[in-house]
Formats: sequence, C-alpha cells, structure tokens
Amino acid sequence: MGYKSTLPYGTPMLTQKHKEARVQWAIQHKDDD
Repeated sequence: MGYKSTLPYGTPMLTQKHKEARVQWAIQHKDDD
C-alpha cells in the first residue's frame, strides 16, 4: 500500500500539528523538574 516508505522516519503519522503540540507540551513542562 506504500506505507513502508514512511517507516524509516519513526512515527509515520506525526504531522506538523503533532509536532507543534509536542513543542507546546515541552514548553509548558520544561520547569516541572
């Protein structure tokens, strides 16, 4: 189906929105420790 071409990148379904959400989460939690 062509899905295998995305596997080497790790998480194939990681979209720009997901990346932005992870960045926001990191910013919000950077002082938790």
